[in-house]
Amino acid sequence: MVSALGFGTEENMAAVRAMKSSLASWHDATPVCLIDRKRLGALAAEQGLAGYTPLERLVLATLGGVVARSGVTPADKRVLIVLATTKGEIGSLGSAPERCDLNRTAEVVGRHFGAAHRPLLVSNACISGVSAIVIAARLIRSGRYDHVFVAGFDLLCDFIVSGFNAFKSVSPTLCRPYDAARDGLTLGEACGAVLLTRDRRLSGTGVSVAGGGISNDANHISAPSRTGDGLWYAIRAALAEAGTGAREVGLVNTHGTATAYNDEMESKALHLAGLCGVPCNSLKPYFGHTLGASGVIESIVTVRELCEGTCFGVKGYAECGVPYPPDLSAAHRKIQTDTALKTASGFGGCNAAVVFRRAAGPNAAPGNETTAGQGSEPDTGTQGGNDCPEAARARSGTAMSANDRGHGKNAVGDRNPDTGEKAGGHAETGTGRHGSGIRCHDTAHVVIAQHPSLPFDAFIRERYRALADPNMKFSKMDDLCKLAYVASCELLSGHRPDCPAERIGVVMANRSASLDSDRRHQAIIDAGDGCGVSPAVFVYTLPNIMLGQVAIKHGLKGESTFFAFPDKSSNFIREYAASLIAEGRMDAVLWGWCEFDGGSYDCELTLTEKTGQDTMEDLELQLKQQIIEALNLEEITADEIATDAPLFGDGLGLDSIDALEITLLLEKHYGIRLANPAEAKPIFYSVATLADYIRKNRPQ
Repeated sequence: MVSALGFGTEENMAAVRAMKSSLASWHDATPVCLIDRKRLGALAAEQGLAGYTPLERLVLATLGGVVARSGVTPADKRVLIVLATTKGEIGSLGSAPERCDLNRTAEVVGRHFGAAHRPLLVSNACISGVSAIVIAARLIRSGRYDHVFVAGFDLLCDFIVSGFNAFKSVSPTLCRPYDAARDGLTLGEACGAVLLTRDRRLSGTGVSVAGGGISNDANHISAPSRTGDGLWYAIRAALAEAGTGAREVGLVNTHGTATAYNDEMESKALHLAGLCGVPCNSLKPYFGHTLGASGVIESIVTVRELCEGTCFGVKGYAECGVPYPPDLSAAHRKIQTDTALKTASGFGGCNAAVVFRRAAGPNAAPGNETTAGQGSEPDTGTQGGNDCPEAARARSGTAMSANDRGHGKNAVGDRNPDTGEKAGGHAETGTGRHGSGIRCHDTAHVVIAQHPSLPFDAFIRERYRALADPNMKFSKMDDLCKLAYVASCELLSGHRPDCPAERIGVVMANRSASLDSDRRHQAIIDAGDGCGVSPAVFVYTLPNIMLGQVAIKHGLKGESTFFAFPDKSSNFIREYAASLIAEGRMDAVLWGWCEFDGGSYDCELTLTEKTGQDTMEDLELQLKQQIIEALNLEEITADEIATDAPLFGDGLGLDSIDALEITLLLEKHYGIRLANPAEAKPIFYSVATLADYIRKNRPQ
């Protein structure tokens, strides 16, 4: 990793251990944590990167170090790069606006490394880094890739600094998370890169990405939830996927920005999750808030803490100032745990959480998991910037599969940046069935195309009025959000999915991200000294805000994720949305394309839902596949397991350790916890008895 504290993971770790910060002044005197630009330039010259922009140099140098040490080449078709950023090259908007296209950044990175697939780009406000790690682990579990590189990055510029100052959210001194005297965040910049892999030999720590969750508050586009329930949903999902409970977590690294409302919300979420008594920290006083990089660099440090048995102190912390006091300390502490939780929250109401688990001994795999086969648990290897070969292995969950309405030759489904050749086809519509046995189908579809004559303002006003559902905040939205809002209302008119709010997700993509509002914010900066910068404009300079507006309108608290693509021909969004249902994460997903740039617009949204209750046959097939995956029985197929045959003894030959794995399987996938293990014997007799028990006892 590269940050204001230094170049390379070891240099950064040494600075944190020494409780150092690197606070400098922006030209308007705002305290910020800045990367040494001269040193970055020297590194770029040394590596032949002088012809790239400063941000590109940062990303290519940091990610290049991980690629070189791992021996894994992005040119391999089984390898993918996932990029995470909040604002990308936005600092070039005033001088070279063509560089601000997030897709251009993805193409530059892909071309530099000769990548077989166009890098996938996630822009989910300040949870981008954690989101990217969660998504990368899922893509490996799906069997599509053996290795996924993740890089999170952002550099500060007037665009960003002026915007946060407009919100009055920046501290005049170093930030003090959770402290009674906290008065705002400290901005920073960084790049962190990691490798997630199913090859355990690349692991240096034996730490796994055991589970992840992404959610939305459905409350406000710039203020966090008043109750903490949104973040709690993400934490709950991550712990459930990891097959663990709050009592097993021994370290929590929070977002901890030191703003009044964020820290208060996080304390409530930790309370709801039963984690207030767990050693906890925020790393923002060391690095500053590094936006899209924060989730990656803070995950790297969290993995190091887990391996070293340390909980780093919250620098500057003196007195608790949140309603539910977490277990915080200003000093570094020794801890003994194998499980850590990392959380993040951001504008648009988005939240993310990831669970890291350390196995016993170097390179060890927990339980009887293996690195071979589609159902195996991927190792997350080589975490760090320039000098730290580390790893974490992603715990297997219900395997994703390509939707049978399309195919998954290329999970990103876009052109190779070198050849321009299209990989992967466009998905068909209709009912889909996935490897888990869960069925889903499209229940609604809306297209809003460019009107041949009406200007957008008049056109969208007509569509909005036709909804006959007044919203005082509609007029304040930017045009991208208005488009997404109206389309979502038409899509869900008379048909809101009949499932809990946290089980309905929103996944969208477009080409230009939020460039239309970005230009408005930049124009205000160019017109004066920055004093006229408006928070009402700046908040819309994030593409995921349109997802937040949709979530607020319809009360959708499930997964909320934005991807950037050069056009809407990619099949990835459809397959990703369907996989959320196939994996049991969501029961319904509102997904699609929503583009607005300079008066040109195009929106196409679809609602995909789980198809009612599974038949007993579906449930039995799903169970067989989950048992094969959980017990690493790749040598047999679901068809070879007789539904009524005994699972233990002379039947399938399972033993008491396998019974424990099936117990965890019940809790993880069906929310059923056996209070008395003795009752398991008749339940576990066969796939048929298991399915019958699930049918009768699964929470609705």
